[in-house]
Amino acid sequence: MKLQVIVAPDFGQERGIDWILLSALLRRRGIEMDVRVPATLAEYDSAIALGSADLVLANPVDAIELVRRGGYLPVARPTLKQDEMYVACAAESRARTIRDLRPGCRIALTADRCVEIVGLRLLEPANLDNSNSTRIRVDTPALAAELVLSGGAEVAFFAAESHGALPLPTRRQLRLLVKSEIGDLTHLLLGHARQSEHLAEIRQAFVGPSDLDAQTASAMRVLGLELGFSALSYGETEDMLDLVEALREGPVGSASFP
Repeated sequence: MKLQVIVAPDFGQERGIDWILLSALLRRRGIEMDVRVPATLAEYDSAIALGSADLVLANPVDAIELVRRGGYLPVARPTLKQDEMYVACAAESRARTIRDLRPGCRIALTADRCVEIVGLRLLEPANLDNSNSTRIRVDTPALAAELVLSGGAEVAFFAAESHGALPLPTRRQLRLLVKSEIGDLTHLLLGHARQSEHLAEIRQAFVGPSDLDAQTASAMRVLGLELGFSALSYGETEDMLDLVEALREGPVGSASFP
C-alpha cells in the first residue's frame, strides 16, 4: 500500500529529511508513504485541494474543514503532545503582563491558523481584537522573534514548540506574557474516505510505540513524537473540533499569566 501524505507546515517545517526517514522505516510495517511537507500554508492548502492526499497531519483548526467538509476520517494523534502557544514581547519592553498591551498593538505571527485563534483569545484581557490591533505575517517563528526584537512589533504569537526551538540567545531576549493551558488540542492524523477500508491497517502502523524498532523510535523522537501516536476515535475528534469552534467564538480553557 502506497500513501500520499501531507504534513502541515506548522508541524513538519524544517523536518523534511526526518519525515522521509520515518516513511522509509514505516515501509517495514507494510506502509509505503510519499511524504510531502509544504513550506508554506498556501502550498499546504493547494496540495490538499488537489485531492490526492491519503493522509494529512493537520492542526485542529485545519482539521475542521478536512473532517466536516472534506470527508477525512480520524486515524491517530501524537501521544501526550498538546498544541499550546505563547504570547511574548521583547525583554526590554515596558509590558509585564498581557494587560499592559495597548490599542494599536502590532502582532507578529506565522500563517498558523491554530496559533492565531488561540492567541487572539489570550489577548482578550487587554481588550485587543481585530479592530484595534494589527497582525504582521512572517514566514517563520524566527522572523516573528526578530520583528519583536527590532521594534517592528510589540508581541509575537508562537506555538510552544516553535518558541522552544528558537536559539537560546533569542529566547533570552524575549519575555513570556502568557501561555495557553487548554490541554485538549493536538495535531490529528486524518485519512481520506477512499482509504476507509484500510484505516485499521494504517492506524496499526502508526500506533503502538512499544513494538517499534529502535530506528523508528529514534526517528519519531527527532520529530518530537517521543511517545509515538495514539489511536483517535471519531468521538474524540468531534469533541476536539467542537472545542476549536468554541475558541473561535470566545475564551475556553485557561491560561498561565507570569
